[in-house]
Amino acid sequence: MNKTGNKELRKWDIIWSYMGQIVNYGVHILLTPVISVKLSSYELGLWYTFTSIFTLINFFDTGFSPLLMRNAAYCMGGARELLKEGIITNEREKEAGCNYGLLKSLYKTARKLYGTMAAVFFALLILVGIPYIKYITQSYFRTEYIAAWVIYSFGIALNVFMIFLPAFLKGVGSIAEVQRSYAIGRGLQLIFSIAGVFAGYGIMALACGFVLGNALICIMTYVHYYRHWRRDVMEASGEMTQKKVLGVLWFNARKLGLVAVGRYMSTQGNILICSTFLSLEVSACYGLTVQALQAISSIAMIYLQAVVPSISSAKVEKNREKEKTLFSAAVAVFWCTFGLAAPALLFLANPLLAWIGANTRLLELPALALAAAGFFLQYNQICFSLYIGMGNEVPYMKGEFFSGAAVMLCSFLLATCTQAGILGIVAVQGLVQACYNDWKWPLSVCRRLQLSLGDIGRIGMRSVGEKLRGALR
Repeated sequence: MNKTGNKELRKWDIIWSYMGQIVNYGVHILLTPVISVKLSSYELGLWYTFTSIFTLINFFDTGFSPLLMRNAAYCMGGARELLKEGIITNEREKEAGCNYGLLKSLYKTARKLYGTMAAVFFALLILVGIPYIKYITQSYFRTEYIAAWVIYSFGIALNVFMIFLPAFLKGVGSIAEVQRSYAIGRGLQLIFSIAGVFAGYGIMALACGFVLGNALICIMTYVHYYRHWRRDVMEASGEMTQKKVLGVLWFNARKLGLVAVGRYMSTQGNILICSTFLSLEVSACYGLTVQALQAISSIAMIYLQAVVPSISSAKVEKNREKEKTLFSAAVAVFWCTFGLAAPALLFLANPLLAWIGANTRLLELPALALAAAGFFLQYNQICFSLYIGMGNEVPYMKGEFFSGAAVMLCSFLLATCTQAGILGIVAVQGLVQACYNDWKWPLSVCRRLQLSLGDIGRIGMRSVGEKLRGALR
């Protein structure tokens, strides 16, 4: 085990992270004008119901993927053991080589776990999903909707199975290679979907494009693993049993799973409420808005996601100054990116959709502005929560879960007992989060780092400026 892990963030890691995520979210952004024109409002609402359910499944995975990536990074930093909570620092051996035996145990456990999850989710999506799709489309039912759902469900299962390998590869440092796979796979999905929609195949084309994109990502990531990591990993002697590794992962995964469910309920869950209790047309407008805001929020977080392995390795090495610099830069990038993208969305999106003759728009400006403010505050606290999670602890589980449940309950009551409509649903989403999560976790991180938000901004902007000047040179 004398090979040193890839602990430093490379230039191409950042470049491909942006390219991969921009294409990943660009699929939805570039598809939006096409499907807004080519699909009717109720078909668009049905498609957003599809994607909302996919997001729910993905949220269940978010309990494991971040843990898998972080624990792989701990192994690359020279960790001798994986713990349920906290990490064993390695400050006396900052150049320690990768622990391939521990990586092998982690890989084999994750592969078995995700294979089981994929089979279970596919069965549930077929048994429960088909009756649900029939119910919400009963007034305009077409057989192709069920066929599209079965194909889309297979794509979801494939996505669940493949997710473990990109997370594992990111943890060991192959960030650029993973993001390249996503860029190519989602690019194929975009081309196929647009061609299919223009050919008149509607939702069926979107479902088939989704499967093709996932299949290509799965193939490309495995080929990279096979060529560059498989021999070193599989020739090592496993240092922990799969049962013990699963116990370590499950300890925090169940908490992160509840965090994911809470976040789903506070955003995507409202799409299901709109489609069930308001209308598919309203659901289409809200779904389009959520998709756009999640896209710019996630793009704003790309740099933070890219530096997670480096921060995790710095924690193993107990290098606090490196942690502060990397995290502050990531937060500064998030603030600046969202701050530039949100006004453009507010004032340009609907006029552009009207210009191209789209059948669906984003929410009207008051509701859209409220939603943008709520998303900024929520994703801002997610940035800070993510830093806390890099220390292998999840103190924010209860706050996230109960806040999400409160949002869903309030939204349900507003939709069924009042005339507040979508504006009330958007407002309550932001108000509930502002009561606790939006301030609690940023304050907690500031105290841990002994920095103010202003300090984080200054350190971050200085670090970003230095990196940009270095890149230009």
